[in-house]
Amino acid sequence: GDVLGLLLAWFAAWLARRPATMRHSYGFRRSPVLAALANASLMLLAAGAIGWESAYQPKPNSNSTKIRFSTVPTANARPKSAGT
Repeated sequence: GDVLGLLLAWFAAWLARRPATMRHSYGFRRSPVLAALANASLMLLAAGAIGWESAYQPKPNSNSTKIRFSTVPTANARPKSAGT
């Protein structure tokens, strides 16, 4: 989300510096405002999706299951000795 917002703002700032043409007599000076509107809309959409997901999240597993599965990768990740 943040990277997309920054890229959108950068593109809008670049677009705003373009000179006016016959078709666009005012130029593109309002593009940062539209980019901010698009960024805010995307952030609200993302917040809504996170809220929706958290409201309808399935019941979590028991703590013993989480502990059992979280220790498996660390138990097998022992450093190798330099002599082998």
